[in-house]
Amino acid sequence: IRMGPIKISDYTCKKDIYQLRIASKSEVRNAIKKILPYLISKKEQAEHALKLLG
Repeated sequence: IRMGPIKISDYTCKKDIYQLRIASKSEVRNAIKKILPYLISKKEQAEHALKLLG
């Protein structure tokens, strides 16, 4: 999941969006951790997904 750079002049909005980005990123991480055992046979796909998360 990629979220492009978001430019907003209002600091409050910026902070809220930053928190949303962190939440969604960690949710994706948790989901991938749950399904990683099923992806062991598809190791390349799992590595690719983890690379996308940075």
